[in-house]
Amino acid sequence: MAWLPRRPLLPLELVADRVANPTLTGFVIDAATKRAGLLFRPLPHLAISQVGLLCQQVAGTPPTCEVRLETVLNGVPTGTLAGPATRATFTPQANSFPWIPLESPFTPTTGNSLALLVGWSAGAVGTANSATFALRLAACWAGQNPSVLQFNGTTWTPVGGVLPLMVPRHADGSLLPGTAALRSVSWLLMTNTGNPSEVGNRFVAPCDGTLDALCTATRLPAGGRATLRLWTDTGTLLASLDSQPLDAASDLPTTASSGVVQAPIVPCAISAGDVYVSSQQSLTAAGSYIAKLTFADAASREALFGPAWWVQRTGTGSWVEDPASVAAISPRVSAWSVPSPVGGGGLPRHPGMSGGMVG
Repeated sequence: MAWLPRRPLLPLELVADRVANPTLTGFVIDAATKRAGLLFRPLPHLAISQVGLLCQQVAGTPPTCEVRLETVLNGVPTGTLAGPATRATFTPQANSFPWIPLESPFTPTTGNSLALLVGWSAGAVGTANSATFALRLAACWAGQNPSVLQFNGTTWTPVGGVLPLMVPRHADGSLLPGTAALRSVSWLLMTNTGNPSEVGNRFVAPCDGTLDALCTATRLPAGGRATLRLWTDTGTLLASLDSQPLDAASDLPTTASSGVVQAPIVPCAISAGDVYVSSQQSLTAAGSYIAKLTFADAASREALFGPAWWVQRTGTGSWVEDPASVAAISPRVSAWSVPSPVGGGGLPRHPGMSGGMVG
């Protein structure tokens, strides 16, 4: 097994703000001069063919809007298209996440930053005729690139500490790293008699490994208790907190706080290609909360989280799947297996360096 820093298998650090409930924040296009979007470093030689974004709501008859790929100078968009046809117009529709094809795909030849923007294109625009686009989710460790920025008609303003939700999609179907095609983030309250009473993720192990903790982004109301479990896909329980469940009085700072709890377990092994379920079950009437992220589609969910998707059940019933969503639940990985180097076992060691094992 190869040691690595212990961390959740799924990127829970991008899921929920430690301080407040996760919410999507919108930007209103109600003037011809207003624009918003993100700055990002493109993947060289990988064609960008579509732009995805979430329209939360519209007022009246919304204007025709435009998405654009622009060059960047001194940290702000220049107003110049990155390519001859790196733009497209569309009509916003409330509660929709469209994938908008650019007039022509654009293949960056360098990693120089680009700006992806949405703004007004044509038609009446104002308080009575507008569109609101969700552009960001408050996130714990969100970096500054890709970074969200907005233009009020006079000044560009960057927005830090957020996960960008406006998404460049490549011609091969992959999404730009660091972005998410999210439709919604919500907190689900589960109780011991609720429907559902247990929620989790079905996931595929990427390779042989060892798990040493179960993690969840949760909130525990007063009197709330919950257990975390790890199952094989055939229903065998591999690990659980059943004997020492999470408790509102000790596992989070207050009963109003949400956060990521990491609960150690006796280390257990997982095997490459096998399917498992990591779950949270409420044990009291006060219940427990779990964060649910719902994406534009199953492919968008997999682009951020890989082969892991939402499941739920009531009591000991069958798991019901939601392939476009994921729960903020994950096992923590302490080691992965690595192939032995040719000619022997152990980890490879560079000549002249200490550490590792000689094969």
